[in-house]
Amino acid sequence: MFSVNMYPRDFTKQLRDGLARGLTLDSALQELRSEGASIIESIAATRRVRGCDLGEAKRLVHFSPVWADIAKQAEAMWASLEEELNKIPEPSASPNGGPATRLGNSGVGGRPPSVS
Repeated sequence: MFSVNMYPRDFTKQLRDGLARGLTLDSALQELRSEGASIIESIAATRRVRGCDLGEAKRLVHFSPVWADIAKQAEAMWASLEEELNKIPEPSASPNGGPATRLGNSGVGGRPPSVS
């Protein structure tokens, strides 16, 4: 699928240089990918060069046609993960769909609390 480098390289200069030469962001991102940049490295470089927040940088790169194949794989992975997580019952849920089981002593006794 895709891998994450523990020590991402900085492609900021390459992205900045590409944009300075008049490339569109998508063309500059294509150059980065051709030079071996990962999607995460591309997001980091975009964030630095554009001066935007992480969410905006991710959106710009994630929805770029340059990274469409990786973005599609990532979306499929997240959908699969969400599906699997939805199969895991809540800790206090009954395994057969009946009433939930109580977790420990609630501290509620048979009498009202004393006000003395």
